[in-house]
Amino acid sequence: MKTLTHLSVILLFCLLSGCSLEPMIGPDGSVLKRDTTLTSNPSGNNGGNNTGGTTNSTSILPVSAGSVRNYSVTALGQSDELTITMTDRQATINGKVYSVANVTSKGVTVGSEYYHFSNNTYTWRDNEDVADVSSEMPILKEDAAVNSTWTVNLVSVFPGTTEKYVGILIAKDISYTVNGKAFSNVWHTRIEHQLTMSGQTTVDIASEYYFAKGIGIIENNIIMAGTVIGSQKIKSYNIK
Repeated sequence: MKTLTHLSVILLFCLLSGCSLEPMIGPDGSVLKRDTTLTSNPSGNNGGNNTGGTTNSTSILPVSAGSVRNYSVTALGQSDELTITMTDRQATINGKVYSVANVTSKGVTVGSEYYHFSNNTYTWRDNEDVADVSSEMPILKEDAAVNSTWTVNLVSVFPGTTEKYVGILIAKDISYTVNGKAFSNVWHTRIEHQLTMSGQTTVDIASEYYFAKGIGIIENNIIMAGTVIGSQKIKSYNIK
């Protein structure tokens, strides 16, 4: 079972446990406990007032080589920084061509991210394991209408249960402020990991994304039980 996570969760568990991050280790949230249905509770702005940068792109999620996004990351009151740099490398996984990003924290490589775009859908994953199809998470559909949803069925390891990702486009073309800077043309999505057992469906964890056109992900919040347990917020960027 692949629980829904993003990079902030890597920092969450490693900050709390003191673990050392190694290259190519993606966000694995399998230790997270299941909970009841969640409600969004963005944590607002915190830390860093140097948000700004330049862009030469009009894409909602630019993947051009050399593009750099710097983030502040908070998890349960602790903080760190991440830099995501798009490389010129591509990886073909399950017939899809992904653009590969290198992820560093204070100059140390802590992992990779993979982005694919086709059929108006932006897909994110954290590894190159062909068999791990549950890593393929559609985080935005460009042709979606506000409040429309999309579903990806997953293979559950628990007998008698079903699991799936359910995405929803909450808003688009809005203004949104991150670390003191106002962004325009912002799209807001929510991806839930849903589990159905004995006819009852619960959401154990959700991830909310804010995309600014020409920049990419400007904020990502990991939510459990209505509470943001990890946030990744853009500080600066240089999009090629």
